[in-house]
Amino acid sequence: MARIISYLLNNIVLGPNGILNEALKIYRIFIALWLTNMTKAYFTIGYYPQLRRFIIIVVLKKKGKIDYLILESYCLKKHP
Repeated sequence: MARIISYLLNNIVLGPNGILNEALKIYRIFIALWLTNMTKAYFTIGYYPQLRRFIIIVVLKKKGKIDYLILESYCLKKHP
């Protein structure tokens, strides 16, 4: 589990709790065993929490583009 956490991308928040992946990476040694045990317990009792993902995407115009009717004239930014 600690190795999986270390692969998370930086500057991203996994859920609505607002905890950055960087924080999870720093504390992965301390939380990995707990997460593993919790996951095993969920599978044992047959509890599968509904995971709801939501994301806000902000569309921004790129500077210096001549034609804003072309899709490449914009960039997408995820907002937690």
